[in-house]
Amino acid sequence: MAMSAERLLADGRVPADELAEFHRLLRDPGFWDLSPAFVQAWGHR
Repeated sequence: MAMSAERLLADGRVPADELAEFHRLLRDPGFWDLSPAFVQAWGHR
């Protein structure tokens, strides 16, 4: 995550306070999120 955070902050894509809040939520055991970025499938015919 640190490498992604550095790039996001350097590019100005995400404000530092929003990124800190995101990381805080990820550490919170009561929080869950199902983001499309985390859903993958692998199949074949």
